[in-house]
Amino acid sequence: HGDYAFASPDDNQTQAEARKELGLPEGRPVILAFGALRAYKGLTELIDALPDIVDRVPGAVCVIAGKPVGVDPESYRAQATSRGVADRLILHDRYVPFEEISTYFVAADVAAFPYRNIAQSGALQLAYACSKPVVVTAVGALPETVDHGKNGLVIPPFDHDALVTAIETILTMDPEDRERMGQRSRELADEEHSWADAARSTVGLYQELLQT
Repeated sequence: HGDYAFASPDDNQTQAEARKELGLPEGRPVILAFGALRAYKGLTELIDALPDIVDRVPGAVCVIAGKPVGVDPESYRAQATSRGVADRLILHDRYVPFEEISTYFVAADVAAFPYRNIAQSGALQLAYACSKPVVVTAVGALPETVDHGKNGLVIPPFDHDALVTAIETILTMDPEDRERMGQRSRELADEEHSWADAARSTVGLYQELLQT
């Protein structure tokens, strides 16, 4: 994936305005899982972690937004209810139009990608374009994309405690430090994941193969 700078937010939109537009509570830590709802994205693991996250970060809510693909969103609601966090899960199970994408990221404090398996993630590049810190699992090429400790945290897949701790770490850090992590995400988008960078890497690979 190249960068998704074309989806970057309007600098005039504040977090409070974004949350009001989406009907989200004000003054609460917000975790965002964005993109098509698919089984491999580990959303059940995220919901399972939510009670422990709420214990450590009172007031935290989790927003899951995207069109269901091969999953039943009612199962996520049922899981949240069974875990006692139905009031902490905000599920927008619908296709999100392009013009609304940045609003979700502006509203969030951290973007979570607890994938079970993946090669790369366009949704991760959306988080970078929107200057958000991230939590990702070490699957596919995701670890190569994240500057661990600088713009996000990389954790093992299927590791409940690591997921809880990583999200807690970002939600409870000094807001200025969290903002710096988000700024580093945008730097990565601009400096390492631009479409020009992708083109140069692709051309370089073909040149190398042609010389062998």
